[in-house]
Amino acid sequence: MKSRSFWQFYAAPLVVMLLAYVLPMATGMAGVRAQRPQALQMREEMLKRVGASAPIAAAAGNIRAGRHVRAGLIVFFWNFGVGALAMSTLVGVIFFALPPLVAVGRGVMLGLLYDPATFEGVRGLVAAGTGLLELPTYMIAGALGMRCGLAWLLPPRRERIREAWEHVKVTLPAVALLLLLAAAWEVGGLALVGPRP
Repeated sequence: MKSRSFWQFYAAPLVVMLLAYVLPMATGMAGVRAQRPQALQMREEMLKRVGASAPIAAAAGNIRAGRHVRAGLIVFFWNFGVGALAMSTLVGVIFFALPPLVAVGRGVMLGLLYDPATFEGVRGLVAAGTGLLELPTYMIAGALGMRCGLAWLLPPRRERIREAWEHVKVTLPAVALLLLLAAAWEVGGLALVGPRP
């Protein structure tokens, strides 16, 4: 079996991942904008959870203390280790359908937490740049997980696993680099405008 190019390998799973993020995100945003009580209640609960999240609190504390490199490393290791590697790629290796389910959950969360005021001024530029770097990267990591999970199931199995491994060796370092850039962008921007209290 001939190894497929990046686009041949990733096209179908990337479309699945894109839809798994965008449709729930749009639904969540519509619920918040329409002031639906259930959406607003879910939003408040998520804001509390996000604010109490240990990595977010640690990164914000380090930014406030002027330890920007440490804050950037916290953001990077959380986003890469947990967000991309564990929750997007490795879950797909276990079962190929899990990355889109994780993406649906993230999409709902992002849609509910979306605040149009976030996208104004410098803070908006920081948020938009972070999203543009992180979301496609998570989609690629999830698509890789889906392909790796399918490699175990579809014949010719040995060739598909070998092909998936070749893509892992190229894709994971690229995912790490993009998330490192996203962490630097986010922490650098928040250092300028200050994290939310």
